[in-house]
Amino acid sequence: MSRIFISLTALLALGLIGLPALAQSGASEQSERKSNSRSSKGASEPKDLTELKDLNKNQFKANKLKEAKRILLSNANPQLARALADEVLRVYPNDIDAREMRGISNLKSRKFEEANHDFELTLKNPDKLDKNKKAMLLMLKGTASMDLCEANQAVQELTEALSIKPIDAAYFNRATCNVQTFNYEAAIKDYTFLINHERKRPRVDFMRGRVHYLLGNYDRAIQDFTSGIKMTPSNASLLYLARGRAYQAKGMDKEALQDFNKGFLQSDDFAENHFMFSIDQTLSDTGSSAANRLTQSDNNYEEALKLKESGKLKEALLYLDRSIAQDPQRNAARILKGNILLQLNRPAEALHMFDIAWTINNLDLEAVTGRSKANLALGKPNRALADIGKLIWANPDDATLYYQKGLLLEKLNKKIEARQAFEKAITLSEKNKKLALAGGKRAIGTKLSPKEESLVKARLEVIK
Repeated sequence: MSRIFISLTALLALGLIGLPALAQSGASEQSERKSNSRSSKGASEPKDLTELKDLNKNQFKANKLKEAKRILLSNANPQLARALADEVLRVYPNDIDAREMRGISNLKSRKFEEANHDFELTLKNPDKLDKNKKAMLLMLKGTASMDLCEANQAVQELTEALSIKPIDAAYFNRATCNVQTFNYEAAIKDYTFLINHERKRPRVDFMRGRVHYLLGNYDRAIQDFTSGIKMTPSNASLLYLARGRAYQAKGMDKEALQDFNKGFLQSDDFAENHFMFSIDQTLSDTGSSAANRLTQSDNNYEEALKLKESGKLKEALLYLDRSIAQDPQRNAARILKGNILLQLNRPAEALHMFDIAWTINNLDLEAVTGRSKANLALGKPNRALADIGKLIWANPDDATLYYQKGLLLEKLNKKIEARQAFEKAITLSEKNKKLALAGGKRAIGTKLSPKEESLVKARLEVIK
């Protein structure tokens, strides 16, 4: 017998106890009134019982959803909140509040496909929703689509939500989706709205500045990064590093070096050496970054690395599971597990690992890279392309990312955009080669390998 059935039976039993007592009181009346009393009760009992059942069922629903909300707000186990929502849905299969709670629980559990489906069901009868509720559900649906890398769909849903009611999260997420789909001007408009209304700053200054950098608007990028630095001078490493890149792009090497050194709070040599591969993998909101990942590793993780190098992939997975159990917030083990699962041709499981790693730290570029590869292996190039959009935003001078963008656009039969991406890859690679040869303390983006360069040139010959 299911938990929900037991719960309802227990609640209804409280009402049924009172019914025999009413019958006994009728038995003490005079015989000529007894039959009338019974016939009267016979007509009223079903109505009273129905009302009692409805009352108890409504109380049951309210209690379950209240507890589920408490669990989600306390960041406790979202799967438990989902179980409570499921109990309500067994009694009220079309209940919008319970379905919404289930969707939010799935979002927090990184079950993005299920969350997307839940929010879709809540919106099946939009005429039954009040304006605020509809806007919130559309925002949640758009967020689930964004997390699935269905960026174009997310933009439509978030735009519909915003047509009903201004919601900060909808503006922010829509801007993110526009970055994913390379609609940079549209992203700037949403970031500008938030900045003008003093929302989510200085994070939004940083985001908008990066988009200006991608468009070559270096002066505007510097203005945004400077604004963010002024608001959080003691916690502005990423802003200093990003502004340093913009200064370098303008040929202001002295100012660039000063910012690089401030960003790293280390010696000039450390800044120079680290910038040789990527400045953006070093810092994050959570501290789970490429720079400190090795210092966080444990014996299980180290053993998994050795097993992977020796080709014992399945054995390595066992040690990685232990590492994850030891510290669920450590991304290194999840990312390594995802990459091994890709090698074992298990892309769906790999995708789940990368999804979790990304939600723990959405600035972890290895998680985003892995997710893009997993989506491509699953035959979803549009989703893979959305993650390439994130990576280009995070590391705008990486020529290899534009190469990957071109390949994905070709798969989507977008030949003009593919050619533009390949041309950008060649241009950036040449620029990065010259920076490397020039020496000095500069931020140097990744250049194409000889094999990648020949492949890009071959694709350009094909796409006329």
